[in-house]
Amino acid sequence: MDIHSVLKLLSDKRPIFHSEADFQFALARKIVDEYPDSHVRLEYPVHLAQDKSGRSEPGSTHLDMWVENGSTRTALELKYKKHDLVANVRCENFSMTRDKKHTEFVPEFVSDVRKIEQINKKRPDVNGYVILITNDHLYWEAGRKNSFEGTLHDVIAKNSGKTPREISHSYDLHWKDYSCVKDTKNRIHMFRYLLVEIPPVTS
Repeated sequence: MDIHSVLKLLSDKRPIFHSEADFQFALARKIVDEYPDSHVRLEYPVHLAQDKSGRSEPGSTHLDMWVENGSTRTALELKYKKHDLVANVRCENFSMTRDKKHTEFVPEFVSDVRKIEQINKKRPDVNGYVILITNDHLYWEAGRKNSFEGTLHDVIAKNSGKTPREISHSYDLHWKDYSCVKDTKNRIHMFRYLLVEIPPVTS
């Protein structure tokens, strides 16, 4: 599954979302549109432990999205962080207020990466993505304490002052433009996305 291509197609139809749940549902529908044979589930429980016979034991972790397409298994964690914006897009009104917990988001994002790493260690047939879409420049603006730039290890160290140990890889961070939205005062607001790919574990 080419997730960058899916996001590009989604941005043409949905350049803005009301909420994180709105983003998740819209992405799920677009994946099915582009990959009709795929099976997509939201809030999907993944069992990590198995008994000696190979059956799943009690206890699971939930993913925002799980996609099965042929022999491919994809785990996704999806984030949507908002800045103040009032707009009318294709006859639909949007009124967004800024998320207040910008400074607390780094541990949340790292936790999502770690979750998929743990799944990949138990399920080597799974690849994963953590995706953040935002119109808040503080997430990508260089030089800020909580901005996502360089590598994810850099972000952790900058945020906590400690040597990163939470995740297995450093992960280069590359922002891409998602969409431009004009507000009710004709000001342009840029939406961008950050995608971290967590590849399958290979022996």
